[in-house]
Amino acid sequence: MALPAVIQDIVGLIGHGKAMALVHGFGGQELRIPRTKTSDTWAALVEAIGEPATRTLCTAYGGEELYIALCRDALRLDRN
Repeated sequence: MALPAVIQDIVGLIGHGKAMALVHGFGGQELRIPRTKTSDTWAALVEAIGEPATRTLCTAYGGEELYIALCRDALRLDRN
């Protein structure tokens, strides 16, 4: 099963489990990755994937808008 390129990049940055938690929480949405800790998105990301992974994601993509794909097959495989 092939994940979209941006999700593959995210897996490389924060690991498969955290990336799937991101997909579970934000899949199917355009997500503007924050540059600072002051945004509501920062808090939502920390809740979904933890602060270290959020920091890593924001360092790599801060200020960019990413489409977080649904990745239903990957989520189903993780669940099963």
